[in-house]
Amino acid sequence: MNPENKKLDEFYLLQDKARIEALDREILENQKVVKRLKGEVREGWEKIADLQQNLQNQDQQLHEIYNSKAWKVLTIYRNLRAKISQIGIKENSAVRRHRRLLVIPIEHSKKLLSDSELFDVEYYLQHNPDVRTAGLDPIEHYLRFGGLEGRNPSADFDSKWYLENNPDLLSAGVNPLLHFVTFGKEEGCAIKTAGYSELNEKNIPDKILFSDDLVRIFKEKIKTSFEIALSHDSYLTVTGGVQNDVADEQKMANRRGCSYLHVYPFKKAWVLAYDETPLYLGLNLDGQAIGETESGELIMALDLHKDKKLKNILIHHSMGFNLKTMQGLLNFTNKKGIFWLHDFFSLCPSYHLRRNDKTYCGAPNINSNACQMCKYVEQRALQMPRFKKLFEENQLEVLAPSQFTFELWQSRFPIRMEVRISPPARLKWKDPSSYRNQSGCLQVAFLGMPVDFKGWDGWMRLVNESNSRDCHHFYHFSVQAGDPGNYERINVQVTPDNRMAMVESLKRNKIDVAVLWSNVAETFSQTLHEALAAGCYILTNPNSGNIQDYLKRNPEQGMILEDENSLVDLFKSKLIIKAIEKYQINGKPQADLIFGGFDEIEE
Repeated sequence: MNPENKKLDEFYLLQDKARIEALDREILENQKVVKRLKGEVREGWEKIADLQQNLQNQDQQLHEIYNSKAWKVLTIYRNLRAKISQIGIKENSAVRRHRRLLVIPIEHSKKLLSDSELFDVEYYLQHNPDVRTAGLDPIEHYLRFGGLEGRNPSADFDSKWYLENNPDLLSAGVNPLLHFVTFGKEEGCAIKTAGYSELNEKNIPDKILFSDDLVRIFKEKIKTSFEIALSHDSYLTVTGGVQNDVADEQKMANRRGCSYLHVYPFKKAWVLAYDETPLYLGLNLDGQAIGETESGELIMALDLHKDKKLKNILIHHSMGFNLKTMQGLLNFTNKKGIFWLHDFFSLCPSYHLRRNDKTYCGAPNINSNACQMCKYVEQRALQMPRFKKLFEENQLEVLAPSQFTFELWQSRFPIRMEVRISPPARLKWKDPSSYRNQSGCLQVAFLGMPVDFKGWDGWMRLVNESNSRDCHHFYHFSVQAGDPGNYERINVQVTPDNRMAMVESLKRNKIDVAVLWSNVAETFSQTLHEALAAGCYILTNPNSGNIQDYLKRNPEQGMILEDENSLVDLFKSKLIIKAIEKYQINGKPQADLIFGGFDEIEE
């Protein structure tokens, strides 16, 4: 080799070596910077947590002030002055009637609440430790202060919701539960369980998993590939239709050798969250709870953890999430994902499409009078453009549990979408059983929660107006008790581990007729399929969504009745007996109910 060339090569080699050493030093310095920045981020979140804890402490102190004797004396004084100054003002009849409650002796009022079965002393003390600490009488505290402060007397009565739906009570200073037991129940006023507003007393988790914590967990526990699913609560602790669907999906993913990371808002909310505020999340991995984190930490951890393949993003529910978090997750799958239509939240925050939580509205145009008179109109106006943006900026496949659901949603949503009909359960019909009801005494059932939008009022009218000479037997199948009446309650709860509980209970009690009287558009009625699998004949109304849609295409399996009068008349005329005789002429129909296949049902 030419000596000059050799020297030149040695010179270049030394230069390359010097560059490598310089780059190594630069990498080392960058690693130090990254470590320092991570420390600052952790300190930042810890400071946020401390500040929020301080805010909670200040709220508690303010709460204690408001509940102190001095403040209450001052409040009573102010109220007396306000009342005295308004003596000359003419009161309307509703306020005059409400204020009759203010003169009921306290001991009599306490007895009314105690006898109502809607006041749970231990519940009230557990949820209001200030009352327990002060040694106050819980019922008297609720009557004098707690009710109007929105405190709940039990898990079965939501004070805040009742006041919101009866606003004249608050202005008149009338206790919500006292009003319900004296006037409201007789007048048919609706109530909600405490879950409506008493969702989660904590604003932030006790412990937050940071990105490096999550990376370590993901490396240890996630298989070679994984999916991320979003829904509004934890399917491990809450049971219901959507929760059972998520549980089925998790099991199917695990059977394929794929991990399943489930994400839900730590603090449950009924609207889309704002991008500007911290979003705390709960995490479940392959059916096990792993803790809580903040959305930015989760995004950072997924960005650092790229040695496992993220196959899909499945949005079962967006309630409580913000657009920033959903978009951040979708970016990891090239903006592709699946968007489920379990209800109509993407059309309106009133996800059952009920105007003012009272009547079915069908999601009219937001500028229409029908929408403008609804309390959800402002929140709907905020959410609509955010959902439109989510669909415009991503390639989302829409999955609907029924054809009816998609057709209604698409007719109201501003963007035309492709859809896949994917019901979470299907019926596999088999030979009828040999049983036939030939006695003329029918076994009639209401399935599910005893709430107004599920048709509970119509059911109560049917059972209470039934002819005493008829021998029909009425049942209510649910985990939650409703108002007492001319029926027998059967306690039954469907869970991911016992999906056939309702079907088996219906068969065991030889139910002939299922009254599914929902007055909102059901997207996919689990109870419809459970009742059909057990051989029940279905009675419903034109507003029940997926239920009435199924019966339109399968009229031999039930009736769509115009209204409650038609329902009551069907039993009084005894035409229902003839319908059951015809339905069971070859024996009682029956089917296997298959869950989790997500195949199109044969309707």
